[in-house]
Amino acid sequence: MASADAIIAVQEAVECSGGYRVVVTGHNLVLPDWGGVDSATVDVSTVDQVAAVNLERTGDGPYALILINGQTYFKRSTCDHFARVNGGGASVLEPFLLGMSGVLQSTPGATAGVLPNGTISVAATLKDVGPAKLTLDPSSDRPVQLSAAKPESGTVTNWTFTAWGSRPTVQAPGGQVPDQGPGGNPC
Repeated sequence: MASADAIIAVQEAVECSGGYRVVVTGHNLVLPDWGGVDSATVDVSTVDQVAAVNLERTGDGPYALILINGQTYFKRSTCDHFARVNGGGASVLEPFLLGMSGVLQSTPGATAGVLPNGTISVAATLKDVGPAKLTLDPSSDRPVQLSAAKPESGTVTNWTFTAWGSRPTVQAPGGQVPDQGPGGNPC
């Protein structure tokens, strides 16, 4: 499989899946407009562009996030209400939204190869993630694992993809929802 073909095949497979779950482990994966994350479970719908997330913010504790209608809302574990990321936070979860953001299609210089066990490996630089290796299921072209090394810190972030076809049910918080930044005590 040619590299460009692999990237396009993955993008199409993700978009047609309906949804997926990605479990992230590692240290300080920096999300746009949010900051570092040490672990996360992200449920994504590729049909209606929503996501439900539970994550551990680096040095700050657990948060729940939802993405709906292009807006990101969050609730720190010590709070009893949701807040909206300042300005809407539309890009906060973009690194996890492989089927919605098209990050795979904008990866010039990607290389692909078949591993001895028959899986496909794609090396690419992904927006907001950096250099990464994506391992694919050859029968579906769906991602199985993504590994991103941070040479400057010596850390590796691993993403494991599961629950293909499942979609989260997400509702925007009701009532008055203040804009706030994460961190500190947003309650």
